[in-house]
Amino acid sequence: MNADEIREIISEELRHIPRGDRGSAQNVLRSTYKITRAHSLKPGSEVPDSPDLVMEHAVASVRIQYPDFEPTLES
Repeated sequence: MNADEIREIISEELRHIPRGDRGSAQNVLRSTYKITRAHSLKPGSEVPDSPDLVMEHAVASVRIQYPDFEPTLES
């Protein structure tokens, strides 16, 4: 999979994770998801190639800084 394909997949998946206010936990979630998902799609990655597992990891990461964070997701 090349970089353009990876960006396309991530862009489509981010459509279901709406933006939040500037500096919000929601935006931290989007950023964390994007970075982690990009790593998961690279060949030989140790990060599981699963959007659901990447989301679980991203939410857990955000909750370190924002313990009461509840993500806003669209279907």
